[in-house]
Amino acid sequence: MERVLSLNEQGLEKYDVEKLAFDSMAVVESKGEEVIKEIKEAELLSRDGRKIFIGNYMEEVAKYTGSKEVVLHIGNSKLDNGLASSNTYHLVQGLVLSAKAVKASKVSIFINESHQLISRMLKLTIKQMGKMGYFKAKELKIDIIDVDEKNIFFDNDIALLTNYKENLSHGRYPFLEAKNTWQQSKLFIANVETLINISLIVENGSSWFKTMGEADNYGCKVFYVQNGQEGCLVTMELGSNFEELIKKASERINIPNLYAINVGGSLGGVLTEEQLKTTKIDYATSKKEGFLLGASPVEVIEDKKRLTELIVNSVQHNSQQSCGKCSTCREGLKRMGDLVPAFFEGERDKVKLVEFFAKAIKDSSLCGFGNKAINPIMASLQHKE
Repeated sequence: MERVLSLNEQGLEKYDVEKLAFDSMAVVESKGEEVIKEIKEAELLSRDGRKIFIGNYMEEVAKYTGSKEVVLHIGNSKLDNGLASSNTYHLVQGLVLSAKAVKASKVSIFINESHQLISRMLKLTIKQMGKMGYFKAKELKIDIIDVDEKNIFFDNDIALLTNYKENLSHGRYPFLEAKNTWQQSKLFIANVETLINISLIVENGSSWFKTMGEADNYGCKVFYVQNGQEGCLVTMELGSNFEELIKKASERINIPNLYAINVGGSLGGVLTEEQLKTTKIDYATSKKEGFLLGASPVEVIEDKKRLTELIVNSVQHNSQQSCGKCSTCREGLKRMGDLVPAFFEGERDKVKLVEFFAKAIKDSSLCGFGNKAINPIMASLQHKE
């Protein structure tokens, strides 16, 4: 999946999805129940940080009798952008298969306005697949909606912010363009990597998928490893460790100094250089260590100063992202945003207050955002001397 096509505006018209799709027509004809069965047998876990079984998620949404939509957001994640541009056909196929599985009549793809090339690629792919007869008998509507970045209320992976059992995300839509979708429909939300995995599993079978990774963590995880302005996509089997990830990345980008890495962006955690060899890339470890296996980059941190800056910026950023539905998250994160800079400046009396707010927010938040937003704070306690 990490393969990125050298596709520019001039080359777009030559992009021929028919060559990719010719041998896979039978895949999209799979019945919804068959899709769910295959995904459940594969034990596919979401690749957006939530650590949910996608087959169970599909089954839950399929039981709902009202209006349903499959939703994808392609924002500023370099991982999402790289995978979407190199796997456009499998991405659309994953959306179609998901819609069949959950019995949705509509797919909504929200794309930040700054990514018009990906938008054009998807429109062309959908048009060509339509000509091949993919959508004739399915009564499936696929909309691509450009998102004005001024209208984005929170920019973390929207899939993470959805409690799919209780639809708590309906309290606030993530951007203005999604208002009607959020208020009117039951949603199946997945990110780019998850949808591509759905397509590949149905195409190749759950047995193929389970030849990669290890028990309870099958398949691979794709990362965008970033050091300053340089970055690259790296695919790792689940069960490997972060030292192996950085070693593979260093073969493609320059990593002269390594103090720690941030895994999961502003909602993620920090691993020191000493922890890399002993920290596995799997979902149990991610929960224990407080990092996310989602679409955010793995950022190389070169020294203690940069680590401090990253944690402070993450806490302040998260304080601005709360939807405001629960007071502990709304007020607690704002207060944390004020406290952490002073904590790093040496005001040791703030430590207990930081710990108190972190526990209160984690225990009382109604959705995944509040639960994860304290991850960088816990990292600050762990790495503050």
